Amino acid sequence: MPLMGKKNYRHLNKRVNRVDAADKITGRAVYAADISLPGMLFSGCLRSNYAHAEIVEIDTAKAKAIKGVHAVLIAGDVPKSQSWADYPFLCDGRVKYIGETIAIVAAETETLVEDAIKAIEVKYRELDGVFTIEDALEENAVQVREKGVGLKDGVPCKNTKGNIFYDSYYALRKGDVEKGFEESDFILEREYRTSYVEHSYIEREACVVVKDQSAGLVTAYASAQNPFFTRRYLADAIQAPINKCRIVQKTLGGSFGGKEELVGLIVGRAALLAVATDRPVKMVMTREESFLESAKRHPFVFKYKAGLKKNGQIVAWEGSQVANSGAYNNQTQYLACRAAIHSAGVYNIPHIKTDTYGVFTNNIHSGAMRGYSSPQIIFAQEQFINEIAKEFGFDEIELRKQNILKQGNLTATSQKLTEETITLEMVDHMV
Repeated sequence: MPLMGKKNYRHLNKRVNRVDAADKITGRAVYAADISLPGMLFSGCLRSNYAHAEIVEIDTAKAKAIKGVHAVLIAGDVPKSQSWADYPFLCDGRVKYIGETIAIVAAETETLVEDAIKAIEVKYRELDGVFTIEDALEENAVQVREKGVGLKDGVPCKNTKGNIFYDSYYALRKGDVEKGFEESDFILEREYRTSYVEHSYIEREACVVVKDQSAGLVTAYASAQNPFFTRRYLADAIQAPINKCRIVQKTLGGSFGGKEELVGLIVGRAALLAVATDRPVKMVMTREESFLESAKRHPFVFKYKAGLKKNGQIVAWEGSQVANSGAYNNQTQYLACRAAIHSAGVYNIPHIKTDTYGVFTNNIHSGAMRGYSSPQIIFAQEQFINEIAKEFGFDEIELRKQNILKQGNLTATSQKLTEETITLEMVDHMV
């Protein structure tokens, strides 16, 4: 069915009313930060000022002595400081990025929370760190995580030491790429890189956690994108059966993938304080804290090599796609999988060889953000196609139309496109 033209579609090309619009513009919408419960305490986090350092000593005595402060917790005070995912509720031993949480505080007012955080004394031993993908891949680089591996013959290899997150490694092979380059009349290599991108949603991360003694439940009212995901963090933090943990998803003021892991972490931290104080606890991130701890779009370094015939047919495509995972894994293996699948773009190429993986660095973890690796990949690949056209004298649009995947072709993963495609029609419409 043609995409364009005069068609009486039921849903396409129609305006869709937002079901939450009326409540938001009238102020009826209730966000997690709006909730106030009787006896509720406020809470906050002490965060590391170092990207990589050993925690030598923590002294919380002065903070605990402040009147109105009900709890000050560090890793040694809780049943489980490490979450079910890759990152901790409270850092124990070695901080791995600026902003990592070391201690949490619950008090009668927000001012008292700030005072208590300032009163906590921490002694560090600063360590060298790695911050770029290139630094992380150096042969003698500081190892950010014990589970990191290194390269052998140019590809990630188990039983080696390094900063590569092995579970994020995807090797894609189609045809014989060496043969493809031998048959090529033109060959071009280029490198591209993308940067961190902050979600910067209007609503900051927030939650209120309360114990219901009569029902034996712990309930979190949260700005959660994924309530079932968040519930795992709640149950994990307080070591409770998951059927005794409840998440009430409040109105979201933006998320875009960013309010999954971090909201789970703050729910877990607030729950630890609620259990310790036997009071409802509210935790709301400041904008600075949100910038420090919320997941960012993965930065990538792309290296591509393409071989073409004189007529413009792309016959060989080789590349590496390396993502900066940060200090902890936040969906990098899933994102790398998508990146590998799309590693040769929308083009019909018989010979393909690409390697995709993430590396650990002493930065905030990267995670889900609109597109799930597609924006980074499309930027790099389409820049490369433009440069190929310019270098060898092809028209940019015609080169794309000649090589674009069509019905009956095999994708990079050797999936046969059995259905009709509309890509050519879309290109014609855009130009």
